Amino acid sequence: MSAGGAPADAGPLLVPDLLSHGFRRYPDRDCVVVDGAARSFAEVSGRASQLADLLRERGLGDGARVALLSHNEPEYVEVRVGSQRAGSIVVPLNYRLSESELRGIVADCAPELVVAGPEYGELAARLGVPWVLELGPDAPPERSYEAALAGRPAAPPPAGLDGSLVTMLAYTSGTTSRPKGVMLTNWSAHATMLAMGQEIGAHPDATYLACTPMFHIGHTVGFSFLYLGATHRQLRRFDAAEFAAVAAAGGVTHSQLVPAMVHSVLELGDPQPRALERVLYGAAPMPPDLLRRALEAWGCEFVNGYG
Repeated sequence: MSAGGAPADAGPLLVPDLLSHGFRRYPDRDCVVVDGAARSFAEVSGRASQLADLLRERGLGDGARVALLSHNEPEYVEVRVGSQRAGSIVVPLNYRLSESELRGIVADCAPELVVAGPEYGELAARLGVPWVLELGPDAPPERSYEAALAGRPAAPPPAGLDGSLVTMLAYTSGTTSRPKGVMLTNWSAHATMLAMGQEIGAHPDATYLACTPMFHIGHTVGFSFLYLGATHRQLRRFDAAEFAAVAAAGGVTHSQLVPAMVHSVLELGDPQPRALERVLYGAAPMPPDLLRRALEAWGCEFVNGYG
């Protein structure tokens, strides 16, 4: 027996991946929505499994690094999940960094593949990574993500993943020294997702609007909604007018903003979000007057997050 009372040969602690819970309960529900185009949980889960099959075929399981350099594209979630299912370690890259800074991170973690957004294919090709796949319909055929996935099996999600395995390298901002890769295991990612979801009140019938960069560790709160089977709407990049229009149209219940984003939306005047239940804010001090304006205009709860 182990010290905790469990049999010594009980095997690894298994945890579900990011999508399996929602997929099994709500396969036909909208999972990811970008620019009005929706993919269901069944579609996103199937595409994630196609990517996992491709990665395993290329020998990119068992801890191989898969870097992701992209805005909040429709494929962002499936790349995260497909890498997780393959046993790869996903490395979300900050697209705001310079090429030399990205080269430093790539040299540190040695990814075998970079999945690049439509604006970043050429930059990714210059980083010295063995394999580049580019998102979007205009990608060159030799590095087209869609072509690489075409015809591959879309297996159901696995019953569970080894919680002790590293699933993500999250690089620090580098404000005090060079960025450092923080190793997050499947168990750590799962536990953090559940905790953050509890704090912001995630529930299956919610719709989360992602408008901050999904490469940031703070976006774990958005993934907590996906885990429960809620719809995840994404702005590719934050635009105050687009945020206001989407949120004012109804249906969006939760989001995450920094104070400057809140200010820019309020400055637009109408339309203003009216159906939000709760907004998480952080990353900078929130002036009390700004918070009072937002509470009055939006009529929802605001929760401060700090990390």
